[in-house]
Amino acid sequence: VGLNNLETCINSVGCPTCREKYNNILKEYLDAKSDVLCETCNERKEKNPMRVIDCKNPVCKENLADIPYMIDHLCDDCKDHFTKVQEYLTEMGINFKVDKTIVRGLDYYKKTAFEIISNDIGAQSTVCGGGRYDGLVEQLGGPKGVSGIGFALGVERLLLTLENNNIEIPNPKATDIFIATIGENAQTKSFKILKDLRENHISADKDHLDRSLKAQFKYSDKLNAKYTIVIGDDELANDEVKLKDMSTSEQTTIKLSEIVKELKNRL
Repeated sequence: VGLNNLETCINSVGCPTCREKYNNILKEYLDAKSDVLCETCNERKEKNPMRVIDCKNPVCKENLADIPYMIDHLCDDCKDHFTKVQEYLTEMGINFKVDKTIVRGLDYYKKTAFEIISNDIGAQSTVCGGGRYDGLVEQLGGPKGVSGIGFALGVERLLLTLENNNIEIPNPKATDIFIATIGENAQTKSFKILKDLRENHISADKDHLDRSLKAQFKYSDKLNAKYTIVIGDDELANDEVKLKDMSTSEQTTIKLSEIVKELKNRL
């Protein structure tokens, strides 16, 4: 969408093997700090110790300045994987930084976690974040060893970033052709016409809600269609359709069998 002032931040949250060992180290560290942690952090250290790193409380941040990080306790396999990720990003010319504080509170995350940061919207700076979901398919009853990735993108934050960069989202391409139908036979035939038009790279749509003819024309107008095709029983019997130019209201009759050729010429 045209954003430029973005930063890619990556981390590794390890795998179940090295994360279990790390969590034991982290839990021991946090237990010794329990008297200086906020209530939320004391809850998190029992349920999901890594989430304590996520705390935004400035007092906790200060008291946890020497907290151990997952990235310093990766197993050899996770270390090699994270090195490769960085090599690939470098090869593609994608600027990134390793951020040890990126964590995930969900067990199906493995290895890479990432965030895309905007430097244009103040404190709410994460535009999107995600990572590897290698454990998810298996947890949902699927086979072992299936890899996955995913991310979540904050729509409001993205819109704020676009606004601060004076970037306008382009309007979607207008519909070239709208097909209005009268009667069941015409409705059935309109699906074939719609398919033919789209296969010939003509942007087209039709009525899907059994609207009246008047309402179909109104909807065609709303879509900013350039032309509206009208088909009824009479037109089908004569192998023809009526074609209305929506800008001039001029209406002509064309052969149904020549509709694609005619519309390509007009467009």
